[in-house]
Amino acid sequence: MNNKLYEKIGGKKSLHVALNWANHSGFKLECVKRGLSMQEVIEAFSYKITISDTKFINFLDEVALNKTLKVNNTKNLGKIDIENIYKIIEDDQEDK
Repeated sequence: MNNKLYEKIGGKKSLHVALNWANHSGFKLECVKRGLSMQEVIEAFSYKITISDTKFINFLDEVALNKTLKVNNTKNLGKIDIENIYKIIEDDQEDK
């Protein structure tokens, strides 16, 4: 089978993104709490967008509107939020 055809129907495409530290940590934490990898969640998210799931399309519309209005909802977490994340991780480690 032609390699290019295989890549289009069954292969994977790499995605490289840069997130600020706080958002990366928060995203990772929520994934780990559910036994998921970040890759699994991004794959599921992209699938929902691909099939035009209304909730996910509405989310994209909200992000686009915020960008147009120059609203930044991705600010860094405050010190208290970061301390809470570390506390959750420590508690989770103690439970194991």
